[in-house]
Amino acid sequence: MCGIDIDDEKVCILLYADDVVLLANNEKELQILLKASDIWCGDNYMTINSKKCNIVHFRTPSVNKSHVEFKCGNDIIEYSTTYTYLGLVLSDFLDYNVTAKAVAASANRALGLVIAKCKILGGVTHNVFSKLYESLVLPIVEYGADYVDSTSVVNTVMSKMFSKYAEQWQGNLQSEKALSGKGGNKLRT
Repeated sequence: MCGIDIDDEKVCILLYADDVVLLANNEKELQILLKASDIWCGDNYMTINSKKCNIVHFRTPSVNKSHVEFKCGNDIIEYSTTYTYLGLVLSDFLDYNVTAKAVAASANRALGLVIAKCKILGGVTHNVFSKLYESLVLPIVEYGADYVDSTSVVNTVMSKMFSKYAEQWQGNLQSEKALSGKGGNKLRT
């Protein structure tokens, strides 16, 4: 039976919307799964776009990458060193720093959009900015928290936010009132 062991189950496929992931312990199993997928698709009048497919050989750095030529139908499937699944970037060595950097980059993009909207509005109160941050940026940071050290991602995002805007906030605000959310002062970015 093909697949990887997860708890007491053998899992060989992950499905989400139009995304399919085949999981195998070795090259032979993976080729069996690729052939079965190709046959199933043919029986159901579908085709697999091999240009959108990749093989990632997850392993420790001491293990050489597989050089087996995998095929789906007549098409050769290329190797890749990373795979993004539901927004999480996984590297072939399962280096979670790669994942953390990708999450931080996404959170920084969201933060940039929040700040841009705040600028358009001419500034917002500390409470409003905090709510926007908690609603739009923090969920991105927390999304992969089970897989990466979310503390490092939070620190990266917060560091960028504070270093970039602390000077402006300090110059535009009475610090004590703004940081406590009192006095109706606006954070002007």
